[in-house]
Amino acid sequence: MVHVLKNYLRILEQKRVFQSPVSLLIIVTSTIFVSEFLVMVYLSKLPSPYIWAEAIFDSLLLIGLLFPVLYFFMFRPLKTQIDKLVDTNRQLQIEIIERKKAEEALQESEKRLRHLSSKLLTAQEWERRRISMELHDELGQALSVLKLRLSYIGRKLTEDQGALRGECDNSLQYIDQVIENVRRLSRDLSPSILVDLGLTAALKRLADEFVKHHPVRISLDVENIEPLLPEKNQIVLYRIFQEALTNIGKYARANKVTLIAKQQDGMISFLIEDDGKGFDVREFVLRDGAEKGMGVAAMGERVWMLGGTLDLKSQEGKGTQIRFSIPIEGEVS
Repeated sequence: MVHVLKNYLRILEQKRVFQSPVSLLIIVTSTIFVSEFLVMVYLSKLPSPYIWAEAIFDSLLLIGLLFPVLYFFMFRPLKTQIDKLVDTNRQLQIEIIERKKAEEALQESEKRLRHLSSKLLTAQEWERRRISMELHDELGQALSVLKLRLSYIGRKLTEDQGALRGECDNSLQYIDQVIENVRRLSRDLSPSILVDLGLTAALKRLADEFVKHHPVRISLDVENIEPLLPEKNQIVLYRIFQEALTNIGKYARANKVTLIAKQQDGMISFLIEDDGKGFDVREFVLRDGAEKGMGVAAMGERVWMLGGTLDLKSQEGKGTQIRFSIPIEGEVS
């Protein structure tokens, strides 16, 4: 395309006599002057002819001299340039058609990639749900039985077995902690509240759980957007917020976190912001995959699947801000 455009511009910039009115005027008037001069010289040497004979002779001589001049200086260069422009235009049309085909192929490829990514995430969610159920039903139940048996053993211990009774009590407390961790892991893997009550309630629960384990305040401003989103999209959005809070808990050292979700202009806009230590975005982008980690990449991939783009802003000592918007219509295919 660039090569064809350069040829097109070069043709337009070439010096062409027929494009200069002054040059053409000089050539035509000079030709007329020469023809008239020759006619007058020739007629002066001949006996006086009839007027009509002079007119015919004058006209024929003028045509004979003017036609070659106009042809060689105007029409032939004009035809040559027109042929070049037609050829260039044909090449441009071919380039445009090929570019459109390439764009259509790219769009189709992106569509297939989104579809495959959606299928992969759907499979991941089903696997998360299966593991969550096994943790809750199998491991949770086994820990509860173990706690009951240990409690029974503790009650059977005599007064002179105080040290053993203390160990038994400590073990019971530890089992309680393990049971709570299993429940938390089960909720994180597949939050039933997301299916039962929707995204807003699930994000509120997520924020409450985050505050329990991190010394941070969370400002949550989420409109009732569940009717605008299919269940698949709500799960994807929940994972984005979950990943963002995980990163904040690990790295940000923040005192305050802001979570916002609002509808505006046919889009749903989201904001995840913290006042933590921040980082250099340019340096972060230049890291290789292992050093960069999968958190931000996973969030960007999920936002892209929903038809949006993720905007990440951060500065050392001034916190981090993540913004993205997705269209209301459409579901993850």
